[in-house]
Amino acid sequence: GKFKRKTIEEVFVSDPGYCRWHKNQPNLLNDTMLKFLESKLTDDYVMNFGKYKNRKLKTVHALDPNYTNWLRKNEFVFEKCPRLVKELRELH
Repeated sequence: GKFKRKTIEEVFVSDPGYCRWHKNQPNLLNDTMLKFLESKLTDDYVMNFGKYKNRKLKTVHALDPNYTNWLRKNEFVFEKCPRLVKELRELH
């Protein structure tokens, strides 16, 4: 497949989105892979667009609070991204 001969660690670095999908395919995982993915992938909100795509919202907020403030005021986010709005409200 796409990542033949790569370790799960290498795949995670190059394509965390694929790893999120892969974690939900239990018939494709061995115990080592599952433990690794569970340690790396939490329920934290991951940005799926913009300059911080594939970064956790909490990380984005720590790096660039102005960006998260901008997201809070963004009409597109408010109208189309209800989970992101919820997560933004819960940020400290």
